[in-house]
Amino acid sequence: MSTRHISYYAIFIALSVVTGYLIHFPILPQAPFLLYDPGHVFLLIAAFKFGPRSGMTMTLVYALIFALITGQGSIYEFSFHQRFCVSLFLDLFKKT
Repeated sequence: MSTRHISYYAIFIALSVVTGYLIHFPILPQAPFLLYDPGHVFLLIAAFKFGPRSGMTMTLVYALIFALITGQGSIYEFSFHQRFCVSLFLDLFKKT
């Protein structure tokens, strides 16, 4: 892993956190807890560019930073991201 890749990871995570912090609104007015968060788009682009392992790592870091900064999300949401990423990792790299 090179310094260039680590700096790209940091840029994509920073873009995701800033975008998620500034732009989030309810999808339906009747359900204000269902929020649209465009921050995950940058993580998806980074995952396609650098691979699934890096994408999962960036998603976990994003979830932790976003929960610490905004207070939205909790240990349950972080653990959900972690379980989702681990299960995706196992599905992508299992030997058949």
